[in-house]
Amino acid sequence: MAAVLIWVEKNVSRTDVECAWKRAKTPSTDQIAAKRVSEMTPSTTQAGIKRPVTQEEKDWVQATLSQLGRLTGIGWILSPETPRTLPIKTFEGLVTNPDYAEAEDKALHLLS
Repeated sequence: MAAVLIWVEKNVSRTDVECAWKRAKTPSTDQIAAKRVSEMTPSTTQAGIKRPVTQEEKDWVQATLSQLGRLTGIGWILSPETPRTLPIKTFEGLVTNPDYAEAEDKALHLLS
């Protein structure tokens, strides 16, 4: 096996070739054409329907997506929003709570 590897290194390997850096050809001013952004990216803002979408249609799409059983982008967008204020309990609020002072097992009370 070692003899084969030595033979491959001497006869097949291309690591002994000198590195030759090539400069990319710069295009001439005749080849550079100025294009507008609208030409490079055509508009895709065509609406599928010309009437407003009803709540009934949104509910139907959400129900259909929820039956798939997996997360989809549009399903996430149509899902109801979470409440803005989440109940966050601080350690200070837990320790100053009267129930904590009266609890026999304080560690269990904090975990609950």
